[in-house]
Amino acid sequence: MEQFRGIFVPMITPFKDNEQVDEESIRRLVDFFIREGVHGIIATGNTGECSHLSMEEKKQVWKIVKEETKGRVPIIANLGTNCTLHSIDLSQYAERTGFDGVMLSPPSYYSLTEDELYSYYQTVASFVKIPIFLYHDIHGSRVDLHPALVAKLAEISNISYIKEYKDSRRIHAIIRLVGDKLTVFCAGGTITLESFLLGAKGWITGMHNLIPNLAVELYKLAVEKKAYEEAKMLYYKVLPFFSFMEASKKYDALVKEGVKMLGLQAGNPRRPLLPPPDEERKELAKHLESLGLKNICNI
Repeated sequence: MEQFRGIFVPMITPFKDNEQVDEESIRRLVDFFIREGVHGIIATGNTGECSHLSMEEKKQVWKIVKEETKGRVPIIANLGTNCTLHSIDLSQYAERTGFDGVMLSPPSYYSLTEDELYSYYQTVASFVKIPIFLYHDIHGSRVDLHPALVAKLAEISNISYIKEYKDSRRIHAIIRLVGDKLTVFCAGGTITLESFLLGAKGWITGMHNLIPNLAVELYKLAVEKKAYEEAKMLYYKVLPFFSFMEASKKYDALVKEGVKMLGLQAGNPRRPLLPPPDEERKELAKHLESLGLKNICNI
């Protein structure tokens, strides 16, 4: 089985003016990311507004992504559900459709016990053979996938990866506990370089929608070439952008706005989310210009 590594982009879900899924724009985005060198694509993640998509719309997006990717890079389906039965249905559909893995964040509404969390993941994992990404999402969940629980879940044969958001200390603790049973991907932007140095093998963040080529270059320098001084220089260059994005309360809307600034179609966020305020739009434009990224697509 292929081992996932590198830069995985949790792509936005473009919408038309009537808020319906925009198939043509999804296809253009997939091709753009692959041309920029990403190692994998995640469909209907948090940045893809998974909580605002119906189960049928998620399946629609997955089918489009699968068709357009044409096996060029691995594709992961983020389920984004609160119900075990729904997660089973979606994970089996993703497997039938030809996805290479599924991503499961903890159910976000109830404060589940550790036994309930374990049962959730164990049950879903028993219905599919493709790898499962754990997703420690500190924003949307009331529960904590703490390192000891992650180590327990890593004993399940097809739970093979984790996207860890919290901090580099957490990543270090997980790697020490699970060894090679689980591959760690860091998330966000402001803990990336230290996470690579601690042993993270990949990186997932919504900001990859805007900086896929820079993210790939940072990964190559830090992980593949171990050119740490060059990696540090590039990291410091993009760090102000990461800090700006992570401090904003309109993160997902800003990502969509940034995609449009690149010259691609994204549409607006699906309501109740609204586009970002003008002040933040202008600040985002400055960051993209400083990185040489504004209007690079022209399609």
